[in-house]
Amino acid sequence: MGTIGPKNMRHRSRIIVTSIAAPKASTATLDRFHFSSSSSTLNVK
Repeated sequence: MGTIGPKNMRHRSRIIVTSIAAPKASTATLDRFHFSSSSSTLNVK
């Protein structure tokens, strides 16, 4: 867990990109995304 590898960096970048792209998405898409990934993604935040 403590070691930061390529996988960790890529995963983290993916989360950052998602947080940036989410506000730009349409309300319908954002709602759908929030509903489907709220249990896993929001906890990481």
